[in-house]
Amino acid sequence: ALQCFAHELSKGSPLRIGVYGTSVSANNKREWNGPSYPEVLQWLLRARLKSNVSVSTVAFPGMSADMREACLDTLLPVGSADMYFVEEARAVTALAPLPKA
Repeated sequence: ALQCFAHELSKGSPLRIGVYGTSVSANNKREWNGPSYPEVLQWLLRARLKSNVSVSTVAFPGMSADMREACLDTLLPVGSADMYFVEEARAVTALAPLPKA
């Protein structure tokens, strides 16, 4: 699939990338005031490929990983992108104290 995209990009065809995720994709500006990773991705790909690359984001801050996976088929705007990136971030919570080193 990536070879197909590379071929189209070499011809100057536009590439539409969709990002689906949570606050990591949305960049809620609480802890990081810089650009979101989809914005950085678009900037880097445009600079590297010298092509018209657009990145759109569908993000639901606070959505659990289980809910995100269950709703993938209904919330991801199918057909609006050539390639999709699906965020896979899970919160890690210690259930017991960590052993001392």
